[in-house]
This record gives sequence, C-alpha cells and structure tokens, in this order.
Amino acid sequence: MEISRVINLFHSGLSIYLSTGWLLSPIHNKILLGFIPCVYFNWILDDKQCLLTKLEYYFTNTKSNKIHYEGFISKKLKSMNIQLEETMIDQIISIILFHSFVQSYKNIIIYNQ
Repeated sequence: MEISRVINLFHSGLSIYLSTGWLLSPIHNKILLGFIPCVYFNWILDDKQCLLTKLEYYFTNTKSNKIHYEGFISKKLKSMNIQLEETMIDQIISIILFHSFVQSYKNIIIYNQ
C-alpha cells in the first residue's frame, strides 16, 4: 500500500474521531479537549491547510507550483459530487470542531458530578 494512501486513511479516521470522538468514553472527551484546539490552531496558522494533506500531496508526487493545495474535505466532497466553496467548507469544519469541543467539555462536566 502506498504511503499516501495510508496517510489518507489515517486522515479520514482522524477526521471522524475529531468530529464524533465525544460519543466515546470520558477519556476520549479529555483527549479531545486538548487535541481539538491544537489541530484547529495549527490549521488556522498554516493558512487553513492541514499538515496531513500536505504530506499526502508530497508522497503522491503532486508537487506543483501552487502554494494552496486542494483541501482534504473539499476533495472528499467532490468525490461524492458535492460542490461547495472553500469558505463554506471552512465554516462547516469550524462548526463541527466547535461542536465536538463543546460536547466533550459538557460530557466531562456531567461525568465528574
């Protein structure tokens, strides 16, 4: 299996974990409370580009003169024939991550009472 495919599968799993991990046990809620802000701030600081997307492009030899790669979520949506603007995708990602963070926080408070 190509390393770019492994990175893509890991990225998919991580995306699912970040958005639904709050449904799991309390330890996952605690992990997400630290992990979500780290991932989100890295994404913001890197001009809304994910490190895993960059690694995938690097290992598929898709090095081009473009500085902005097509986003992971954008590529997944296009494969399902869903066309959205990048700004809309960015807003959806932000809302999902914020929701997951709030749910994790709420779950920790409820479990600790």
